Amino acid sequence: MKKFLKNNYILIIILFLISIILSFLTSRLLFPDYQFAILSEDGKDYISIGTKDDIKYEIYKDNKKYSIKLPDYFTGYDLNISYEKVNNKIEKVLINKNGVETYKLKSYNNKKYDNITLFNVKRKSNSFKYCFIIMSIILMMLLTFVFSNGKYKVLNNKIINIIGKKHIIITSIIILLTMFLVCGCDAKVIINCARWFKDNVDVYQFQINSRNLLGTTYAQFPYNPVSMFTYGGFFSITYFIFGKLPLVNGYPYLQVFTIKILNLIFVQITILNILNYLYNKKRIDKKKLRLIYYLSIFNPVTFYVAFLFVQLDPLSLLLISTGLVLLEKIKDNNYIGVLLVSLGLTIKTQLLVFFPIFFLSLIVYSYQKEKYLDGSKKFVTSCIILLTTIGIFSLSNNIKQSPFFLLNAKLPQAERLYYTLINYMGTTSIYVSIFFVGLAVFAYSFCLKMDVKKENLFRINCLYLLAVIFILSATIVPTPSIYVLSLPAFIVLLYDEKEILKKLIITMYSFGIILLPMLSDYGDITILLKGFNGESALTKYMKGLEAVDFIKINNIIFTVSAASMIAYSIYAITKSKKLMEGKND
Repeated sequence: MKKFLKNNYILIIILFLISIILSFLTSRLLFPDYQFAILSEDGKDYISIGTKDDIKYEIYKDNKKYSIKLPDYFTGYDLNISYEKVNNKIEKVLINKNGVETYKLKSYNNKKYDNITLFNVKRKSNSFKYCFIIMSIILMMLLTFVFSNGKYKVLNNKIINIIGKKHIIITSIIILLTMFLVCGCDAKVIINCARWFKDNVDVYQFQINSRNLLGTTYAQFPYNPVSMFTYGGFFSITYFIFGKLPLVNGYPYLQVFTIKILNLIFVQITILNILNYLYNKKRIDKKKLRLIYYLSIFNPVTFYVAFLFVQLDPLSLLLISTGLVLLEKIKDNNYIGVLLVSLGLTIKTQLLVFFPIFFLSLIVYSYQKEKYLDGSKKFVTSCIILLTTIGIFSLSNNIKQSPFFLLNAKLPQAERLYYTLINYMGTTSIYVSIFFVGLAVFAYSFCLKMDVKKENLFRINCLYLLAVIFILSATIVPTPSIYVLSLPAFIVLLYDEKEILKKLIITMYSFGIILLPMLSDYGDITILLKGFNGESALTKYMKGLEAVDFIKINNIIFTVSAASMIAYSIYAITKSKKLMEGKND
């Protein structure tokens, strides 16, 4: 540690800045200034407070001025709010006779939010300051310890040269040319949230306000703060290029393009990382390696989720996959892999279904070929890093009265694992899901051997990640966004399969997995034929069907998708068993 502190001052400065930025942003989300919203509708004005749930008051007009008094229950001090209107627009908002800056929302996809005016009121308590100081210290200590015990190069020039920079550039250009092929239901929502993030609008408080004032929540899935930091920050940096570009046919294609760029970077790094790891463990023909690269980057599941459905989960993909590659470095007291996987799993609650398998693999990595005392030290250290990361980036989001907590509390689909388990409790699907996920974990723990090769354990973890994700989606509710986390397993299957025809079959059969979201309203690809302001061909066709035929077609689509996911899950578990037994074929 002393040597690290003495010789790596540049890295220490970088880690310090990262700690400060993450602590500041997270603390602001947990203990933000109060964000008020005023809705002008039908000649009446209403006010809502974003960090207080279910609060809506009517504001009355008195002598050409609108005013309302709120007691200290809300902010810690009495508030006298007043404002005037010019051409029915709110002007000169005063709080205790002091003017405050206002912000008018502009949404790409819903004009009703244009009637909302936002402004911030300072928080009296020092909760933000205390949280910021504590989180900064903990994060700095955590990052310094982790990075003092090892270094890792994200992109390896060797694997890039083997595949060829020309091929990487070609695939990137082809994918980026899909900028006008955007069918995901959340694309507009994501880019709106990124725009508001840039303008210091608290997206979580805004959604609470819109629920109080309009009875609707802007987005059914509030994005985890880590995702907001990454994608919102990237959009803020590129805003001077993409943010001010015009809409195309009423749709923000060019703005959503920024999300595709970031997703492309994350997916490319993931593929190159895993191929580099596998290539160093087992050499194969360079041309076959290039084929695997192409089949991976254009894997139907990955291509759909990251570049057509345009979801934010490639961030989780990068963190978890890179972490799994680095877990074996625990042997050398390098815990970067533990940190990355832990962080990746906390981005979405449903990913915690992988936690039992991740925890078991930590035991193997810690104790394998180690004395009991040394192994125990490594395992305890790994657990401390794991629990600290979860505490900061996951459990902290559940602090009562924080905007993120209040938004989730009454948002049924906010965290799908909780939502589906509770609402489907007592039905067949929940029991089937528990059985299959339990079977996967049991098979893993029962068959796992302490002497399994580290490269095989990496493969097994990737395969079981695929299995639990697809089992969860196939038996309860499809969750297309996290399908992209199956990419590491597909790379492993393609790498281990010798016959080209079987490689193609492994890839092409995955079309069945995404059939349901592709042909559903929320991700309908046929909408590309009509433009985003028209009705899709599939929707129009389905509306013309009789109820019986409509149900039949829906059942067929769902069955194909669910059966495909179950089939891949069984295949992954079977393959894992062979790897546990030391069989690579």
